[in-house]
Amino acid sequence: MLIAAALAAGLLLAQAAADPATAPATAATAVAAKPEMPKKPKLICTDETPVGSVISKRTCRTPQQAETDQAAARRATDRLMDRLATCSAASC
Repeated sequence: MLIAAALAAGLLLAQAAADPATAPATAATAVAAKPEMPKKPKLICTDETPVGSVISKRTCRTPQQAETDQAAARRATDRLMDRLATCSAASC
């Protein structure tokens, strides 16, 4: 009976080594399967001085946020320039 148990254990180990998908998790596979931490996004930092102040403030944004802010500022400037171009009377 002891020989049969040893053979069964050996067979299970051989089967686990042949098929790693069904192999029980060990400490080595648990470390290898650990998900990586997401990388921090690269930041673009600028010194901005608010209107009416002499003290600048450092602002950091991701490239996508900086691009979105620049596009919004361009749109606001374009709207203002269009309004000033079409409005020549004092009532505008």
